[in-house]
Amino acid sequence: MLQHTLAKERRADFDCPAEFKTPLTSGYIRVCFTPHPRRVEQMRRITRTQLRYCGPRDVEAVHTVGLVVSELVTNAIRHGKAAMVTFSLACDASGAIRIEVDDHTLSETRPSVQPFDADAEDGRGLAIVEALTHAWGREGSCTWCTFPAEGGAAA
Repeated sequence: MLQHTLAKERRADFDCPAEFKTPLTSGYIRVCFTPHPRRVEQMRRITRTQLRYCGPRDVEAVHTVGLVVSELVTNAIRHGKAAMVTFSLACDASGAIRIEVDDHTLSETRPSVQPFDADAEDGRGLAIVEALTHAWGREGSCTWCTFPAEGGAAA
């Protein structure tokens, strides 16, 4: 097992494990962070790095996963009300990937793809997630999505 310890901001009132075990053929990583726009690029970089150890070998597929990570993390930062966000990425030896972004904010309304104005600067995030992933949804305060094993169809 390869041990990863990620440098991250911790708050005394929020529990997030400090060590992550990631075998080279399958992987799991979790990062807790304070909501800030610069975290979007940081989570994309972490995603690209993790996918070097497991996940798709196709550069375009890695970019697609990175785009979805950007959308989900951006939504958590913009719409979440908690002091922390948790990002998780899991992949197996076949290259199947699951991403979870937990904004720790329970909401009465579930996120859904909404019609958007072609001239609007925002509002397309979940449409992008739906178009590029195999499946997606929300459980509690966590929005998740999956990508099929390498060579599988996205939808």
